[in-house]
Amino acid sequence: MNLQQLVYKENPGIFKGVIGELPNGSLGKVIEDYGKAAWLSDLNLRITKEISCDGNKEFTLSGTGANSGKSIEFTISSADAVRPTEFAVACTNAIDVKDRVGGLTFETVKHLTTLTGTKTRHLKRITAPMWSDKGVPLIPGLELDPDVEFQLGQYAPALVYNGDISNAKECLRKMLDYKIE
Repeated sequence: MNLQQLVYKENPGIFKGVIGELPNGSLGKVIEDYGKAAWLSDLNLRITKEISCDGNKEFTLSGTGANSGKSIEFTISSADAVRPTEFAVACTNAIDVKDRVGGLTFETVKHLTTLTGTKTRHLKRITAPMWSDKGVPLIPGLELDPDVEFQLGQYAPALVYNGDISNAKECLRKMLDYKIE
């Protein structure tokens, strides 16, 4: 087994079991105290988006392949992310032929995301125009809430409730009178 020194700038005392970045950009897991690490994966991924919709979640993972140097980004459902085989398949579909998935798991990616302080955007996916809890209209093209992602079907029904019609008319008047400078 080829052991390499783990690069871990924040903590000079690295102990067995710690996962971090190897000098070539791949991930390694410490198998001896003080940083001797074995290769774990060529994928150096972090969670960049967490998207909620109808009680389900999806995660967007972004990073780099250590051997190819190419950027990687893909989205995986929470149900597939926790299944090792499904997670490996999603990673394999997203990478270059030069990179290997190895022993990377979703739990490892979550740990590295937290450890490195990577900012994860928390988004809500909207599948039909509607009103937010704050009374803001959520309409594609009128992006009043930066934490909303639209994914409309071919036919998008609007969710309108009793009492919303007068508010909707007023909002529509304001949108029609809006002048772009």
